[in-house]
Amino acid sequence: MKYTIKDIKENMAVAQSTGLPLSLKDSIIVSKYLKGKTTTRAKRDLEEVTNLKRVIPYTKFNSDRGHKRGTVAAGRFPVKAAKNFLMLIKSVEKNASAKGLNVENLVITNIIPNKGNVGYHYGRRRGLKTKSVHIQIYVEESSAKATKKVAKKTADKKETKEVSDEKKVAKKTTKKVVEKSESKPKEEVVKND
Repeated sequence: MKYTIKDIKENMAVAQSTGLPLSLKDSIIVSKYLKGKTTTRAKRDLEEVTNLKRVIPYTKFNSDRGHKRGTVAAGRFPVKAAKNFLMLIKSVEKNASAKGLNVENLVITNIIPNKGNVGYHYGRRRGLKTKSVHIQIYVEESSAKATKKVAKKTADKKETKEVSDEKKVAKKTTKKVVEKSESKPKEEVVKND
């Protein structure tokens, strides 16, 4: 199977698996969930899915899917897909380390699930057919710029939080000053009478 992305850079690694016995729909959902995450975070999330502790949100193919606890609307635990994706992520990490990349800084840039060949189940020629999927995963070693951007975003969030806290304190003090100023004229009016 050829790679979908032709221009593979020096700081990228690729792994692929063909003919996995998975649902294409589940593979699409899991790949959408994992894209943009680091490999360590993706492995942790997939292990939690296999232990039925983390729900993967179904933003597509979600008819007749029940709501789950938390902020997820429609979601499921695609355990079979999670195990196969976990195997593939470990494989791409080994490919990256063989290429000389730092495994701790790998970010998933692309996951491409494609429909595989469809054959009948063994001994049966009517109705049900088997499902299969081809999956390619591309990772890239994040540079110092990306880590600086993340650090800058967290610093910006802290600054905005501090500014909002200062505004809350300022509102409280102005309320107290306004209440005191309103109560003083009433007292003066009482004294004048």
